Amino acid sequence: MALPGRRRPLPAAGAGFLGVTPARVTHERQRIFALDTNIFIYHFEANPAYVGFTEALFDRIESGRVKAITSALTLHEVLTGARKAGDDRLFALYRDLIGTFPNLHLVPFDARIAEISSDLRARYDLPTPDAIQVATALQQGAETFVTNDARLKRVREIKVTLPRRAG
Repeated sequence: MALPGRRRPLPAAGAGFLGVTPARVTHERQRIFALDTNIFIYHFEANPAYVGFTEALFDRIESGRVKAITSALTLHEVLTGARKAGDDRLFALYRDLIGTFPNLHLVPFDARIAEISSDLRARYDLPTPDAIQVATALQQGAETFVTNDARLKRVREIKVTLPRRAG
């Protein structure tokens, strides 16, 4: 039993973060990238500062050179933006794109992700949505978390990659 205020012991070697064993897509390690909501927004809105980066990234995912995952929270966040804009066509487009994009897996929020995200939130004082996104990446065995939130670089359990800005 851990003492109050003390961290629990680390999981056994090879067990992964908090005992989560990384997912294997094939017998050879398939590269898995986890994508934050802002990456989708930059791509959908063709943000001139990032569209070159996002186009290259989504081309790699679509071709199968890498697999990608994102939390169901991403769908919630982009659909909320479309609803606020009152654009039903955009709502359907975003829903369909995220739901059917090749080599992109939408990961539902579950009890295991809740446990991991609560630890991340407590450890790094992350906002809940960020903790859920990173926990989803860890639970799915992603090698990198792609986001434009530089504050997430302090998370030590996963490599955090920021998009290259054009210009």
